[in-house]
Amino acid sequence: MIKILETESSLGWGGQENRTARLINHLDPTRFRVYVATPKDSELYKRRQEIRAEFFPVEMRKSYSLKAIWQLYKIIKKERIDIVSTHSGKDAWLGVIAARLAGVKAIRTRHLQTPISSPLSYNLHDKVVCVSDFVKEDLAKRGVQKGRLCTIHTGVDVSKYAPHREGILRRELGLREEEILVGIVAVLRGAKGHKLLLEAFAKLSSSTARLVIIGDGPQRENIALIVEQLNLQERVVMLGHREDVAKIMPDLDIFVLSSSMEALGTAILEASACGVAVLGSNVGGIPECVRENGQLFEAGDSDSLVKNLQALINDTSKRKERGAKGRVLVEEEFSVEAMVRKTEGLYREIITPQKILIVSNTALGDTILSTPLFRETRLALPKAHITALLNPVNAMLFETNPYLDKIELYGGRWRGFLGAWWKLWRRGFDVALLGHSNDPQITPLCLLLGISKIIKIPNHKNPWQRFHHNPPASPIEDQYAVLTRLLTLKYIGIESSNTRLELFLKEEWTTEAKEILRPFGQKKLIGIQMGASNRSRQWFVERWIELAKRIIERDEEVVIVFVGSKNELEEISLVAQALPQDRVFISAGRLSLGAAAALIGELGLLFTPDTGPLHIAVALRVKTISLFAVANPKNSLPDYDQSLHRYIKVDRCCEPCVGKRCAYQKCMEAIGVDEVYEEYKKLQE
Repeated sequence: MIKILETESSLGWGGQENRTARLINHLDPTRFRVYVATPKDSELYKRRQEIRAEFFPVEMRKSYSLKAIWQLYKIIKKERIDIVSTHSGKDAWLGVIAARLAGVKAIRTRHLQTPISSPLSYNLHDKVVCVSDFVKEDLAKRGVQKGRLCTIHTGVDVSKYAPHREGILRRELGLREEEILVGIVAVLRGAKGHKLLLEAFAKLSSSTARLVIIGDGPQRENIALIVEQLNLQERVVMLGHREDVAKIMPDLDIFVLSSSMEALGTAILEASACGVAVLGSNVGGIPECVRENGQLFEAGDSDSLVKNLQALINDTSKRKERGAKGRVLVEEEFSVEAMVRKTEGLYREIITPQKILIVSNTALGDTILSTPLFRETRLALPKAHITALLNPVNAMLFETNPYLDKIELYGGRWRGFLGAWWKLWRRGFDVALLGHSNDPQITPLCLLLGISKIIKIPNHKNPWQRFHHNPPASPIEDQYAVLTRLLTLKYIGIESSNTRLELFLKEEWTTEAKEILRPFGQKKLIGIQMGASNRSRQWFVERWIELAKRIIERDEEVVIVFVGSKNELEEISLVAQALPQDRVFISAGRLSLGAAAALIGELGLLFTPDTGPLHIAVALRVKTISLFAVANPKNSLPDYDQSLHRYIKVDRCCEPCVGKRCAYQKCMEAIGVDEVYEEYKKLQE
């Protein structure tokens, strides 16, 4: 879900506010959630019941209001906003400053053609949306960086503005069928050119044409005076503001927009959507929406307007032809759907991270469980630069991972904190995905690196949770841990449930493993991993001895291979000494981590508690039988290849489990040799 905060300091209601409301109401509600910050006395706020957004009243009297900036900042942090979208002069400054303080993206929409006073606030935004190419080119000339500029034309709701002529307006005005109805819909301001239109209308030779002026504004009295001075009272009607424009627009025969400046000319597009032929002055963005649907005339030239207007009045077939082509033009290029599609694409593009830090710097198994996170991030964002922050103890196993651009090392704890920060602080990461990490160090590290979007699941008990982009999240019982890691991706717009683990072994590791196993030829290699991260997960020496003896007695071709680290050699030796020496091999402590992983890949089966080698075996598709008491096997074992992996789970003896402080693993007593051996026989069938 992408969250957008729209800001608007304007108190009025015009094309700008109309576009904003139209866009909000047509965004995909399953992918976008919108919030609006605007003054309580604004028309936008008053119409909030008509707009699909959550509103916050924020006073924006000054562009440097510290109170407004603080209010916007609090909204951004509380609602976890992804993008701040600004529109007018005051809210553009307030919104972009709050966005920068909160570390989120900012977009400015430029709705007007009027010259800007400074490009500074525009260049502080990540993107500047222009309602026409003309506006884009004008901003570029005035110093706005070209790379920030893009055009998204204002879209018309073609279901609302449609060529359904009901005759409402013509009946209201008492017009005869043969009378030609010309109209303009615009705020009554000087720049809209009402005076020019009236002067041209007075010069028309046709006495059957009538003009309606729809709209209200500061020039109302002056325009009424011009109507009287030109003796047009019988031919011109000023209707004022109308809420039913979409219903009466189709009654027009010709629509005219005679502006002296215009960013686009949305009213022309609305008229075209209604199948009405149009005339527009050759200024601003109007030429972008007047093509085969109408005709341009020279701005400020009443004779040019008279010529084109008279031609359309005299030619019924041309009016119908241009009206029909106008409808097609709007449907294909200027529909609200086209505007929304382009805007949604911009939103996704702007929050798509370019530099990603994935943290998985704890135990070996936890990092292997993060490999799907590496892969799915890369597949969704092929152009992103992905850095993994890993534990130096096990990082070598991931050196060949093709989904990572770079690996940096940090084992957690405060001791290496500054060193990790120094290596990373110039990288400019957009987002941090905390797959499995050490806190309290990692979240502060990401904050000091200036990463605005820090995502960690679960984080419900994390002391730094308030700084995470995602809301508090608890562990999901009985869910594979990989799925939990993949949930972090949804906060950067990626959906994935591909949990397959992957390891990419160097050829030299495989060669080393095969060389050390060469003396055993074609023997069946059954692996035993005795050690685990803590005592509570380990089985007993005497039971490993009994199990190994049964396996050897059952099949004379079996060789028991002990894997693990050199720290486990003492207990491994106790088991090995109790077995025929030609039927055992101790690899523990003899190989590099990479070669040790490759050796596990050569096994026919691995017995193991819940520990790193279990996940190596899963990644390499080696059969496993795993022993669980304190942990939940549904969290550790894959939700795929389930025929390859069997497990035995017994209940804990202590609640809550003391975990790493366990001195004697009493709960593991409940796992008997008979039970484990039966699972072994099932896998051999």
